[in-house]
Amino acid sequence: MQPRKWTTRYHWYTDKPVTWADGQTWTDFNDPIPFVRPELQNERLALCNNCDSYDKVNFLCEKCQCFMKMKSKHPDAKCPIGKW
Repeated sequence: MQPRKWTTRYHWYTDKPVTWADGQTWTDFNDPIPFVRPELQNERLALCNNCDSYDKVNFLCEKCQCFMKMKSKHPDAKCPIGKW
């Protein structure tokens, strides 16, 4: 199977399993992946880890009360204080 190129900024395909920061794995190779690339998710989480508003024990943003390991995957998600 030839790997497909990603079709838009956030919809992309792969021929290898993708493991996200929260431990979930994507293996449905026929559908576009509906999340940002793991590299971008990790960049977002790195910014969160350095933020005073981030609860590192519960992985929560104290500004928006979101679970950041999930929020950081979504293409349209924004940091409530503009860090990403």
